[in-house]
Amino acid sequence: MDFSVSYRLFSDNPKLNDIELGWRFIASSWGKGYATEAAQHILQIMSALPQNHFFSATALANNIASIGVMKKIGMRYVKTCDHSHNNFDNEPAVLYRIEALVAICSLMI
Repeated sequence: MDFSVSYRLFSDNPKLNDIELGWRFIASSWGKGYATEAAQHILQIMSALPQNHFFSATALANNIASIGVMKKIGMRYVKTCDHSHNNFDNEPAVLYRIEALVAICSLMI
């Protein structure tokens, strides 16, 4: 996955071995670890597939909870870009990523 300014298309040259993870929960379930637990299980299953080399996630830069999930599952900051969407006018967004091999090793601990 590459990251550029667009809602409908992240890149003109998508990396098909880079899987984007995402989560959205109703407010009453926030802060209970559901996103982290789900993302960890998805990483565990998807990392075993040889065609998956990387896992990425994006969030608006002020979404501290989602960035926390990304960090908890071992992702590292890659870059910040402006995110363009009809609900968000050029809001800064962040991209985080983890290599599949690193994900496998970190989940075994």
